[in-house]
Amino acid sequence: MAQERTVIPVGLIVISVIMVFMAFLTDVYWLAFFVGRPFPRSIPLAANVARAFALPDLVGSFLMYAGAYGLLRRRGWGFYLTVVAMGMSLASSLFFLSLTRTSVLNILGPLLFFAIFTLVYLWLRRDLFLGT
Repeated sequence: MAQERTVIPVGLIVISVIMVFMAFLTDVYWLAFFVGRPFPRSIPLAANVARAFALPDLVGSFLMYAGAYGLLRRRGWGFYLTVVAMGMSLASSLFFLSLTRTSVLNILGPLLFFAIFTLVYLWLRRDLFLGT
């Protein structure tokens, strides 16, 4: 019995690659921070406020890795993990945007666009995962 070969939509590949890249950059940022070689701040926040985002960022990073894998495998849990990860990214970006009063829109704008695009794309293509 030959195994059925399915084509993965290009949109899922692009979303997965960007999610892995975002997760990797988040991990590198916090690793550098914890070993004492932090990157210069791009968002003007107090150090203790910035440190409060370490755990949520690392959880979001894990969700992005797992969600990207699940998207490529077209699993329902990949859909859900990606929606949660993008929801976390969207909420974090909007929070930072509210703190900085749009002064760093050039940094957060692409992230907001990607999170919204991903959520809309997945919702429109949910039949790939949920069989509806």
